[in-house]
Amino acid sequence: MEPRPLSRRAGAWSLVAMVMTLLHPAAAVAATAWPAESWTASTNLTSLNPTGWVTNLSGAFWNPTTRRLWTCTNKPAKFWSLRENGAGGFAIEREYTGTGDLEGITQIGTVADRVFLIDEQARTIRSYRISDGATLTTWFLSSITDWGNSGPEGLAFVPDAWLARNAFVDGNGVLYPQSLNGANGFGGLVFVAVQTSGWVYAFDLKNDGTFTFVGRYLTSHLESCELTFDESVGRMYVLHNIDGNLLQVTDLTSTVVGSDRKLTTISEFQVPSGSNIEGFAITPALNATNAVGDNWCFFTDDDNANGALRWFKQLYSKVEKHGGDGQTAEAGSAVATPPSVVVRDPFSNPMPGFPVTFAAVSGGGSVAGAGPSTDASGVAAIGAWNLGAIPGANTLTASGANLTGSPLSFTATGVDLTPPTASIVPVDPDPRSEPVDSIRIVFSEPVVNFDLADLQLSRDGGENLLTGSEALASADRITWSLETSALATLSGAYVLTLTPSNITDDAGNPLPGGATESWLMNSAVSVGTKSGGPAVALLGPPAPNPGHGGLRIPFALPRESRATLTVFDVRGRRVRTLAQGTFSRGEHWAVWDGRYGDGAPARAGVYFYHLQSGTTVLNQRGFLVR
Repeated sequence: MEPRPLSRRAGAWSLVAMVMTLLHPAAAVAATAWPAESWTASTNLTSLNPTGWVTNLSGAFWNPTTRRLWTCTNKPAKFWSLRENGAGGFAIEREYTGTGDLEGITQIGTVADRVFLIDEQARTIRSYRISDGATLTTWFLSSITDWGNSGPEGLAFVPDAWLARNAFVDGNGVLYPQSLNGANGFGGLVFVAVQTSGWVYAFDLKNDGTFTFVGRYLTSHLESCELTFDESVGRMYVLHNIDGNLLQVTDLTSTVVGSDRKLTTISEFQVPSGSNIEGFAITPALNATNAVGDNWCFFTDDDNANGALRWFKQLYSKVEKHGGDGQTAEAGSAVATPPSVVVRDPFSNPMPGFPVTFAAVSGGGSVAGAGPSTDASGVAAIGAWNLGAIPGANTLTASGANLTGSPLSFTATGVDLTPPTASIVPVDPDPRSEPVDSIRIVFSEPVVNFDLADLQLSRDGGENLLTGSEALASADRITWSLETSALATLSGAYVLTLTPSNITDDAGNPLPGGATESWLMNSAVSVGTKSGGPAVALLGPPAPNPGHGGLRIPFALPRESRATLTVFDVRGRRVRTLAQGTFSRGEHWAVWDGRYGDGAPARAGVYFYHLQSGTTVLNQRGFLVR
């Protein structure tokens, strides 16, 4: 490769680049700052081979299974395997001699005994046996135009399983889910980066040296020199030795641009050096157990301006909040949006299958339905976050091993949103002949702003008997006692009604409705006795009780006298007069058909039967059903 592609490129290549620029302008994806340490802060491995790597160090590849770093030079045609030295560094394991203009290097998992290199000027891929360096198979890539020293440079292999899972398409947009060669192939496709116009080609290699051309794809820039595929996150890295050096990240999806297909750019990063950077290798974001990988990457500099081989170790995977923080919900219930996080590798790619632990750590809440790991978008969520029963602050954490930002804390506030309820304790006995000393009003929780103005006590539908001076007290603001001994002394139908005006619980939830209690007070007056007649006036209960019409209400008079029998509802409103006039001594009865005086049916409920004869007032209660 020429030292600097645009400034030192031959005139023919410059013409091609100019035409391609007009036809396919560069993508508008803004480059992101380099996410790791600076070039000079990285570890310089050039001292491992100061003579052999003075210049022309080009391709690089990391094998996560063998934990070997491979690299090559184009002049002379050499390549090396590097292993970890057990002391936090690397050592050269072996030097090999290859053929031609070696620019890119990779390995394929199905044939772990060999390494593949691209000869740029010969447009040829060769495989070499690792044990002795012998050349095994040669593929002449006739599909790539002969661009001389601006030809194919980068190599990467993508396995069938990933191609099928992600619906990869060929250069014509047709699904190409797996290698066509079966046992005679390598179980995937080999991708080749080309300097001229930045093309990436895809080939289905056969082990006899032939191949099927799958397609070619435009990239985000007019020069490409290196490819690295991270299967753990499904991303291909395309190194562009142009415009100050840029690292394009693609998911290998593509769209139609003119008569070509173009790889989708997910993101783009500025390489931390403006020198002649030609090689890039990366460790997988996720290891074999779906834990965070080494988080390393390597660059090679063909010009060795400040180190030919650099090792970057300050790359960090991270966890961030995705949703569900800072919510408010009723205490004891679930928040509306279950908390979720997103886990990304150092290049912001989502990390699928990564285990995340959610835990409710304060407030007494609980977590339900937490997913064991992230989905394809790198998102992990819980099914529900149930807040503690007591109103107040709740905290939940989400954590993942070796992630920057872990643990994350989510907060939520549990509030009381349940309104109070009220009831009046029934008067007992009812009917009764003695006044009621006090009545208890009971709320479901402590309340405020409850006073006598919220209560009304009436007899026979009359005016409010409460004057505002009666005692209304509570020790806990739940059970209240109203003093009534001086109020309910006369015979009649009494009704105590609670109608809230501004009663709330401590959280400010208003009492939504009131309560009612009624009772009968009977005070029979003796009127003398005649043979065969009652000694006092009598009023019996309706029959049947409850009933839905045709109710028979018996009454008896001790002597001939005027009497009125009237029906009232629980609010003391007159419903109908059943009997009125002068009645003889003895027993009588009236029948109520369950209707108002105008013939309209009365509602189901409690009704009072009121008999008045002279100074005698009697009451009974009955139930009307429908």
